[in-house]
Amino acid sequence: MGLAAPASTLWVGIGLYLAAVLAIGLWRAHQARQAEGFFVADRRAGTGLVSASLLATILGASATLGLSSKAWSDGLPAAWWLLSGVLGLLLLAFVFAARVRALGVYTLPEILEVQYGPAARVVASVLIVLSWLGITAGQIVGIQTVLTLGRPEAPLFGVLLATGVVVLYTVVGGQYGLLRTDLWQFWLMLAGFGAALAVCWRQAGGWGGLQASLPPELLRFPANEAMPPGKVMAWLWTVGLPYAMGPDMVSRLLCARDGQTARRAALLTALCLVPLAFVLALLGLAARAA
Repeated sequence: MGLAAPASTLWVGIGLYLAAVLAIGLWRAHQARQAEGFFVADRRAGTGLVSASLLATILGASATLGLSSKAWSDGLPAAWWLLSGVLGLLLLAFVFAARVRALGVYTLPEILEVQYGPAARVVASVLIVLSWLGITAGQIVGIQTVLTLGRPEAPLFGVLLATGVVVLYTVVGGQYGLLRTDLWQFWLMLAGFGAALAVCWRQAGGWGGLQASLPPELLRFPANEAMPPGKVMAWLWTVGLPYAMGPDMVSRLLCARDGQTARRAALLTALCLVPLAFVLALLGLAARAA
């Protein structure tokens, strides 16, 4: 009986969330009937909308559950999971963003086709599909993790329903639907991070409580024994570089109204990720201390 109320509340919340996301995505469906609207939202998006969409895309399961879990075990340097992305986004902002937007294409493989020919487009398309099978699977695992909060095993129906909603509003609403749902989800996540940190921080006793409860090694930054400098450098390459020219980053920038908007959106996203990286790391540490 003790778990019944929390579980039912969780499922009601998830149901309302999925309904809201689906409604927002479908609301824009009429604007995605032509290719320009479906793939790049008619290239009308402003700096704030593009940046919010980038942030919502970046802050998936690996950047929230994954980073906080890594901070729990390895300490504050886990923030480099997102800080590496900051460096990639700065490279994107100052080198690639305006140039990518100026090409007027729909996808990353098309950019490679312009530069290197049709064969490059085919190879890139295949590689993106293969790599994003794993990335998408990670997001579905994140969905399952949330669903298991209220019961010992996540029902298959719940996982399929959540995945189906995402696929539906994407297919029907295109980038118009994605941009608007991303905007809404970003603000929801921001509120959730703030509330969770406030609760965990209070229960842990603030920074003094962390220092008293945790091994000092976990609070060392920028590196420690669990995250030595060599591992941090490896993350800068393996995690950071995809932010500079990943298909998810490029697809949002192609929706920007012009090159300067694309550049400002990438820069704003990088600036926002810095505090968010530490917030998520501190969440993991505060949860461990509490």
